[in-house]
Amino acid sequence: MALITGDLASNPPFTETDDLPNDLSTSVSLIPNQVLNGTIDASIGDRGDWVSVELEAGTDYIIRMEGAGLLDPYLFLFDLAGNELDSNDNRNGSNSQITITPTETGTYYLRATFNGFWGSHIQPDGGYRLSVSRNNWQHLVGTGLDDTIIGNADRDSIEGFAGDDWIDGNGGGDQIWSGSGDDTVTNAGNYARIGTGVGNDSVVGSMGAQIWTGAGADTVILDDSSTEVHTGDDADFVTVVHDEFFSFFGYSGTRVFTWFGDDTVNVEGWAEVYGGPGNDLIQAIGPEARLIASGDTWGPDYSDHGNDTIIGGTGNDRISGGYGNDSLVGNAGNDDISGGTGNDSLDGGDGDDLIGGDGGDDEINGGTGADRIYGGRGRDNIFGGAGDDRIYGDDDYGQSSVESHDTVDGGAGDDQIYGLGGNDSLNGGAGADFVSGDLGNDTLAGGAEADSVDGGEGNDWLTGGNGNDELFGGDGNDTAHGDAGDDLIFGEAGDDSLVGGDGADKVYGNNGNDTLTGGAGADNVYGDQGHDSLTGGDGNDGLWGGDGNDTASGGAGDDRLGGGQTGDDSLSGEEGDDQIWGGAGNDTLSGGDGNDWLDGGSGTNLLDGGAGDDTVIARSETDTIVFSDGHDLVLAFAPGSGARIDLSGVAAITDFADLLANHLSDTDQGAVIDDGLGNTLTLDLLLIADLGADDFLF
Repeated sequence: MALITGDLASNPPFTETDDLPNDLSTSVSLIPNQVLNGTIDASIGDRGDWVSVELEAGTDYIIRMEGAGLLDPYLFLFDLAGNELDSNDNRNGSNSQITITPTETGTYYLRATFNGFWGSHIQPDGGYRLSVSRNNWQHLVGTGLDDTIIGNADRDSIEGFAGDDWIDGNGGGDQIWSGSGDDTVTNAGNYARIGTGVGNDSVVGSMGAQIWTGAGADTVILDDSSTEVHTGDDADFVTVVHDEFFSFFGYSGTRVFTWFGDDTVNVEGWAEVYGGPGNDLIQAIGPEARLIASGDTWGPDYSDHGNDTIIGGTGNDRISGGYGNDSLVGNAGNDDISGGTGNDSLDGGDGDDLIGGDGGDDEINGGTGADRIYGGRGRDNIFGGAGDDRIYGDDDYGQSSVESHDTVDGGAGDDQIYGLGGNDSLNGGAGADFVSGDLGNDTLAGGAEADSVDGGEGNDWLTGGNGNDELFGGDGNDTAHGDAGDDLIFGEAGDDSLVGGDGADKVYGNNGNDTLTGGAGADNVYGDQGHDSLTGGDGNDGLWGGDGNDTASGGAGDDRLGGGQTGDDSLSGEEGDDQIWGGAGNDTLSGGDGNDWLDGGSGTNLLDGGAGDDTVIARSETDTIVFSDGHDLVLAFAPGSGARIDLSGVAAITDFADLLANHLSDTDQGAVIDDGLGNTLTLDLLLIADLGADDFLF
């Protein structure tokens, strides 16, 4: 083993205790390879210090200003006349450095100050170190054994070659090639360039360093900002240490590029991580971590890309999976997550996240928070989680439906869900949700509470679930169930099947030949256009056929039925005391059980009160009124007009003579027909003398 050291000596440092002038009148001078320790106190009006330095033409110099308590050093270089030649702040509060090769020998001035751009965010008080050094490179070479190589405080060029070497750059911003063997590289200084060879190496990088690892399982620790790392072919381990200063500003400039190996990157501070084709694990650790990560979208185009695992921290992370089947977790914070191509698993975690599945059949969980989720291309399975989420099955309206049949569950919260293209299965979950199928033959469920569900185009299946829901079938032959609650259901275009379910529902068939059911509760059912079939179910319902030849059944309860102004309708009250209007057209009205009220309206109508004491209005001269069980009253019957009383179902009455002799009598109410079995029909305000045989059917 050999010990190899640099030999460039520096001039001793000095500390200026007096307040330095803030202009060209300064009397303080630096000489190359010397350090000035100074202090700035802005609270007493101190805006910085001026120092003179003698520089030689044609010589390379490095001028550095490093904070020693001062948070954001800012360095200026002036010529003898006070003209600014250069300045450096190194962005967001880093130490400052100027490199210069003077064209003239003489006196130059340095102004050491702070960046006032940050205002109250920066405490502009504290110490600093100012140095001027010649850019004298020193080349140190290992022996091929297990060497210890120590550079000087200036810039060095170091080659370790073979052996397990320990290389200490001693600062200065060195260029180091560790060579083969299990090497350790440390203290290379700011803006160093470090490369490792074959072997399991350990590297510690400082601000502005660029690091390339070779073959072997290498470990890299980044303890400052603006560092760039490129990993090698094998499984490397990279740690980005938290930097208090740069986390304050929300920026560090540190970037990590993983290549072919299955690398692990732990981010404890702020960093951007770009994965390569390997199966990488990228994770943010601790409360100060801020991660911008991409699984493998940079660099050459590889046919076999990695399946990456990227785990965010508690901050607002930006994560992209790229190629491969990736597992991405945002954890806490408002994260931006993109799956890229491949069948990915995406989990937003806590916070208001933005999640995009992109290509592939993805599994997406929004987690807690008001998330915005895009499934992208492919057959995705999406769970919104708790919070008021906005979820899109695809990225764009009208994508090909071949590959975009998505399954979505909004979870708890008032969600907005859009299936877009494809035959989707969408469930709003708990909360007052809006669910839209858009294109395709979709299966849609509102879930708990008061939801709004829109089928859009296609033959859709809609369910409202609990709550007072609004369901819109849209175009196509749709099936909709309101379930529990007072629901509002619209079939819209197409031949729809609509069921209100429990509750006082309103059901509209709209266009098409619809099948409509109110279900339990006091429902109102409207057939609208088309030849519709309406059923009230339990409860006191209102059924209105609208245009077309409609069929309506009231079911149990005291129902109201209307045939509409066009069409030949068949209306049945069934159980309960029902009210039935035929409207225009040749209608068939049946009261069923109960004391019903029937009005045929215009047209040639058949009116049958059924069991119970019914009232029948014979408005048309071509109506037929059926004698039925109970004590019925017929209004507006016009003898000799063509209207008929149908007695063909009464076995006790054989003909008109039998009717006159045995079953017909005058009363104060009118002429009464009695079948002898306890059933009567009264012709209001008419006498036996007004009637003829042509007024009856036997």
